[in-house]
Parts: sequence; C-alpha cells; structure tokens
Amino acid sequence: MTIAKPVSDQPVDGRVVSEDPYCREVNLPSLDTWITPTRQFFVRSHFHETPHIDTSTHRLVIEGSVDRKISFSHADILAMPSREMTVTIECAGNSRSYMMPPAEGLKFTHGAISTAVWKGVPLSLLLERAGIRRDAKEVLFEGADGGEEEEDGKKVHINYERSLTIAQAVDPEVIVATHMNGELLNADHGAPLRLVVPGWFGMASVKWLTRISLIDYEFKGFFQKRRYLLINEGAADEVTGEPVSRMKVKALIAQPKHGEIVRPGGYTIRGFAWSGEADIAKVEVSTDAGKSWHAATLLTEKAKRAWRRWEYRWVSHPGHFVLKVRATDSNGVVQPEVTAWNFRGYVNSAIHSVAVKVPLE
Repeated sequence: MTIAKPVSDQPVDGRVVSEDPYCREVNLPSLDTWITPTRQFFVRSHFHETPHIDTSTHRLVIEGSVDRKISFSHADILAMPSREMTVTIECAGNSRSYMMPPAEGLKFTHGAISTAVWKGVPLSLLLERAGIRRDAKEVLFEGADGGEEEEDGKKVHINYERSLTIAQAVDPEVIVATHMNGELLNADHGAPLRLVVPGWFGMASVKWLTRISLIDYEFKGFFQKRRYLLINEGAADEVTGEPVSRMKVKALIAQPKHGEIVRPGGYTIRGFAWSGEADIAKVEVSTDAGKSWHAATLLTEKAKRAWRRWEYRWVSHPGHFVLKVRATDSNGVVQPEVTAWNFRGYVNSAIHSVAVKVPLE
C-alpha cells in the first residue's frame, strides 16, 4: 500500500513546496521551541508515493561483504540497546530560492530544516552483528521509496539509495532510528526505520530503510553520483562535482520576517544557528546592513549536533533597516557573505538578511 500525501491527520504549519513529490517547509517565524514538533518538521520526498510499510512483516536485511547475512524485524530492532540524540537535519537544497542566478531544483526558502529528538539502534551494533569483512569499502542503504528518474537520456526506475564509507558508517552517533520526539516514526519521516546521520545534510539520512549492503566497490548510484554534487558553472560533466556532505555553519533570522513592520522601541530579534562540523561559538547581528555587528545571546539549550536558538535585543527607531545575522563555529569558521553558485543550488549558507520598516509613532 502506498500513499502520496502527508500521513498525519493533524493540521500542519508550513509551506508546501511541492505536491508531487510531497515536500514541505517548516514555518520558522512561528517556531518558538528548540525541538520542532513532528507535525511541523520539514518533509523532503523524492518520488510520487510515500511508502506505507506494515511493521508486522517488515524486515531490515544486512547482506553483502559480511560474515553472515542477517535480517531484523521491527520488534527485533525495538528490543535492542538504543540511544537518544537531539539532531538537526537540513535539506541540502535549503535556501535554494536565494541563489542568483536561479538554480535548478525545488524552490525551498529557509524552512527545509528542523530539529528532533531521535531514538534508535547504533548502526555500528547492527554491522557488528553481521560482521564486516575485510574487503568491504562502503555501506549502501536502500529505502523503500522509488520511481522514475532520467539517467543518460533514459528513464530508469530506481529506489532511493545512498552510501557511506565504512569509517563514516561505524561512527557511534549514526543510528537506525525508530522514534522521533518520543513517538514511533510516522510514514512522512521514514517509518518504520530510517537512518540518522548527525551533522550531514539530510540526503544521507535514508528514510524507509529496507536493506543495508556492505559493498567492496565505490557506489555510483543516481543519488550518489548524479545528485547532491556541487556543479559549478562551466563544468562539463556533473559526476565530477564535489559531493555534498556535512552541513555548513549557518544562522537564520526567524523573527522578524522579511518586510515586517516593527514598532519603535525594544524588539527582540530571534533565530537559529547550527553547524555540521562543530559547536556554535557565537552569533552576531547587524541592524545597519552589515556596517556594524553586535553579539547575540545564545540560549541555554545545547546538544552536539543540534541548532542553537539565539536572540538580540534591538532598540529601534523609525526608518527602513536591513537586518543581518552570521554565525561562527568553534573551529573559527565564519558564515560567508555569499555562497558560490552551483547548478542545483545546494549548500546555500550565505548570511541571512531581512528588510524591515520601523514606522513613525
């Protein structure tokens, strides 16, 4: 059985970017919590239909360059030792709409990012049960979602597949998730099992996980070598692009919204900041289009792979203003003023700006 629209019967607060495949952004201005409620968490699908998998019959198979081929039922996975982590996941196409010139792909604004509490079994434990053979080079993950894509001028039917190197896969933070925000996963977010790869853009966190294959070669499937690559202007062949991997240091203004009218006097500018490489060390805000910068306050919630909320108290006066925000991580990496253009608009981590008006009283 398959369904093509969101599975939740609860109202959602966000912008639908695409009906087919179904993709939705979170409404950042309305998000006043550190953890994104499940019904608001962004959705990125690649194909027409959302898999709806019967947990009573589902098996997760591990095979290939292993000592023993094994499979696990959903109940088996739930009974295994688990860990819980607060992790931010950002779509590699987040902020694509602001690439200039316009880039190819779904027109996400800034809402293809969310944070949840994930619970699941460490992938390394499952691989240990199977036994990794010495000839294994990569771990290939296959989702139940599939459909048609064009490759080399031909329509081919494929499932969503991505790989990690062995070293990346055995990272103890990588989990096969069963729960999200204290509840079993729903179909929108990969039920019954999905991969969660902290620090990486969302394409690595394969949803509706059905098969894990250890392979002795470099995987060159569609979503590994034809998508999620930084293809620069003038590139002759997309497969030579730099692969997208970890999230970059980035901050966004959630309040006020672009074009908002802000009353004169005290106003608290709020937003989120994150990095896939390191902790957020500081966030700075400019209220004069970047001429001067002032330290924002990082709020107390903190987790290794999750965003930080921040705020800055602005004493405004009448006029028109461009507000900017930039983040710096603990490695000293500063959010860039601009992001180099690439064909599909991936990894746009440029400084976020919003224009506001403060009226005369």
